[in-house]
Order: sequence, then C-alpha cells, then structure tokens
Amino acid sequence: MRVISRMMARRVAARSLAVFGFVGVIILTTQVLNQASKLVEASSSLWLIVRLLVLFVPTIAVVILPVAFLIAVIQTYDSMDENLETAVVQATGAGPWTLLAPAALVGAGVAAIVLLTSLFVEPAANRAVRDLLGTVQLDAIQIIATDGVLREVEPGLFVRGGAQSDDGQINGIFILDRRRDSGEILYVAERGQLVRDQGRIRLEIFNGTLLVRNRAGAEEQRVSFGKYITEPEAFFGTVETRFGARHATTAELLRQLGTDNDARARSELVRRSTDWLYPVLFVALAAALTSRAVPSRQAGLRRWRLPLAVVIGGGLRVLGLAILGPAGQGVLALAAAFAVPLGGALIFGILAGQRITGLRANGGRA
Repeated sequence: MRVISRMMARRVAARSLAVFGFVGVIILTTQVLNQASKLVEASSSLWLIVRLLVLFVPTIAVVILPVAFLIAVIQTYDSMDENLETAVVQATGAGPWTLLAPAALVGAGVAAIVLLTSLFVEPAANRAVRDLLGTVQLDAIQIIATDGVLREVEPGLFVRGGAQSDDGQINGIFILDRRRDSGEILYVAERGQLVRDQGRIRLEIFNGTLLVRNRAGAEEQRVSFGKYITEPEAFFGTVETRFGARHATTAELLRQLGTDNDARARSELVRRSTDWLYPVLFVALAAALTSRAVPSRQAGLRRWRLPLAVVIGGGLRVLGLAILGPAGQGVLALAAAFAVPLGGALIFGILAGQRITGLRANGGRA
C-alpha cells in the first residue's frame, strides 16, 4: 500500500508542478509585458528581466498553486479510473481513504508552502519588485528627460529636459502635472538631477519656479526656489512603485492595526491568513468528486469532473478574494473571509464522508 500511496503522491505532485508551470509562464509573461515599455525605455538588460520574472513567482504561487493542485488531483484520479488502476487497487483490499490519503498529503504540503509564502516570502518579493520597477522607471525618466522632447510619461504627466552635463545634471527641467482634478502644477527649473543616497533616490531641481493653476487656467500660487528636493515617486510613482500593504512585512502590518492604515493592514492580514486554507478546501472538493470510481461505461460522467472542480473551486477562490476588501472594515466580512474556505471544506468533507459510507454499505467502490 505504501508503494501505491507514494506513486499516487508523486503523480499528484508532478502534475501540480506541471500545471503551475504552464499557467505560471503565461501569467509571468503577461506581467513582464505589462512593464515592457518601461523596460525598453530604460534599456534594461536580460538579467533584469530574469530577476523580475523570478520575483513575480511568489505572488502568482499563492493564487495559482492551489488551483493547479486541484486540477492535478482530478486528472490523476480520472486517469486511474480510465486505466482501471482504481479497480486493481480496490481489489487488493484498499479502502477509499487509502486512495485519497496521497492527495491529502500533497495538499498539506501545498498549504504549508502557500502559508510560508504569504507570510514571509511574498512581501519581500513585492518589495524587491517595487524597488526594481522604481529604478527602471527612474532610469527611463532620466533617459526621456535628456532628449529635449516633451513626452507624456504617464497620463497627465509631461516631462522635458535638455542635454545632460558631464556631472550628470539635466539642463532645462520642465514638468507639467495635470493628474489632479482640481488643476495643474508646473515646475520649470534651470537644471536638476537624480541623487542616490543610502539606497534612496532624491530628485533635486535648482533655480526654478513652481506654478499652481486651477482648471480654468487661473494662477493660484507661484513660488520661486533655489533648490527643490522631493522623492521621485511623488512625480513618477505608479501602483507598482508606491509602498502599500502588500509590500509590508507581516510584523509591520500587525503594528499598523489601530492606526490610520488599519483597514488596509487588516485586509492584507486576512488575505495572508486565508490563502493557505484553499488547498484544504480543494482536498475536500476533490474527495467529494473522486471518492467513487467512474466505470468505463460511464466515461462521459468522468469528463465532467475536472470542469466541475475548476468552476466550483475557482468560483469559491474568486468569492474569497472579493471579500478581502470589506474584511478590513467589518466583522461580518471578516468572518465570511474565513467561512468561505473553512465552510466549503466542511461541506465537501461531509459529502465525501457520506459517499464513502454509502460505498462501504454497498460493499465496494462503484
């Protein structure tokens, strides 16, 4: 029996990795293509793109790996039913739980991987992605700002710079920010530069004017300055480069509870605390669908098990993700975020148990 269990566990694990690899490559490619314009503008190297691909893996794994595991389990048991391996194993006296135990063991491993990734690995990877994309974006901005052409680097934000001097300063800075509904801000300066200091990047512009105008074009404020220092993200930051709850460590999120960031921190903590429960749910779902073999004469029924598992499992996963936002603000939504995977696991576990009990009452697996 141990040989059979190890064989089944290897099949489920191998197919889980294969499905995750196939889907993961597609999603990773999409993620990198979303940043393609920045990578090209910054003349990024192949090594930087590889680093970006690797850093995206933890974020993808916490969502895709449990679903890949569910697909692998259903495929494994469908294959065994089709090849009559299930009947052969059953003939040796093995019960239904013997056949389901390998999937449960692999599911426990997937749950542990997802838990560790959500709590520790993913936040660190998200920070690294933010820093990497921030550097790429700033390199792209510096290249764009030295070609003497007015460019819209993101919707509503226009940048122009003159030639770059030998000391790295950009002559003739022009920044027009129209991203606010209330009006626009214009920065005009003789020169400027990006300065890296202790791992942080500062934007310094010299001898210029800051002009604030409303939507009608009327001047509201004018300030002349000799030196203006700010973080580049204030101008050029995007969702990927700004610091958010997904970039914070779990310990930092716990410290934010009770502060102004309480709702976002709570939602992120709920996500990290529930991601690992979905492999448990999917084990119960797979058990409910595969606890009885489907004979060859009913092969048409077997073909529906995988689509049904994907629809049910994917639907519950999407529902869980949809609840995360409200979970940071209300007790009911918080309870629902845990109730979806735990309640689903309980319901499908009971269903699987009933089917197995009925199977024993009938004296076999049918």
